[in-house]
Amino acid sequence: MRKSRKSGKIVQVLNKIRLVKELKREKEKPITKKKVEEFILSHEDKYRTVMEFDKDGLKEVTVIYEIEVNGQWIMVRMYDNTHSKKYLHKHTRTSIQDSREIVDAISVIRKGEPSDWLSWARRDIINSWFFYRRALLRRSQLVDKR
Repeated sequence: MRKSRKSGKIVQVLNKIRLVKELKREKEKPITKKKVEEFILSHEDKYRTVMEFDKDGLKEVTVIYEIEVNGQWIMVRMYDNTHSKKYLHKHTRTSIQDSREIVDAISVIRKGEPSDWLSWARRDIINSWFFYRRALLRRSQLVDKR
């Protein structure tokens, strides 16, 4: 009987240690909340924003401009800071037939906070979506190059 009491106490202690470790891990995890918004630009064009928050505020920003081709939504231009939390960069789809992307930070806002990047990316999409659409269609050889 003595062995079973000792082993029972050891199991209780081990369970408490495991519980304490799990609680510590939970505290270390940042609290994240994701918010997705969708805006219609035309019957074939839309843009979406994806914002991720932690306990300190907005951390990750993604703004995606998409067009509908044959019933399927295709990403044309995307701005995000997912790969690097320090700055915003853009993804540009090569063509409708080719899903590869060109990723760079040329002509993208370099300073500020994620909220500044979100505002800048939204404004850029709203002001230039038709240009981005036409450029993709040209690269896909669906529009003549005039």
